[in-house]
Amino acid sequence: MNLQNKWLELEPRERKAVVLGVCILAFGIVYGLIWRPLVRSVEVRTEQVQSMRSDLTWMRQAAIEMRALRGNGVKTRVVRGGSLLSVVDKSARGQGLDKAIVQLTPQGDDEVSVSLTPVDFARVVRWLGALQLQGIRIRKLSLVPSGAGQVRCSLTLNRTPGSSA
Repeated sequence: MNLQNKWLELEPRERKAVVLGVCILAFGIVYGLIWRPLVRSVEVRTEQVQSMRSDLTWMRQAAIEMRALRGNGVKTRVVRGGSLLSVVDKSARGQGLDKAIVQLTPQGDDEVSVSLTPVDFARVVRWLGALQLQGIRIRKLSLVPSGAGQVRCSLTLNRTPGSSA
């Protein structure tokens, strides 16, 4: 006995119930397997875009602040004495970044590699400005946003020429 014969044996009322059941099942499958995941994906992407726009706005404001600090024409004063590692460490402690330092590694006599956990971006900018005033320059810098006003930071610092101890 095939399906068509089975269908014809059903009463009209039973056929309507089967059709209604199949329609409800089809709707449930389309909703659960297609529609809901699609809507959720759009919601997630919308949240990501909003977060990225917020980060972009914050970064633009920070860039303006950095340009203003750079444009102040502040002269550097070279600090003599002490290794670059100790100067960087002392400066980080002075800016309250000592707990954020994950790695502080010397790369020879006049270069230091530093990695920071997520920390306030403005604090990092102030610290880098203070280092610049001490004759220490940034050779490499990587900033990765990690929340509102927070960045993960990896950098390599070295002494400006003629500023060694």
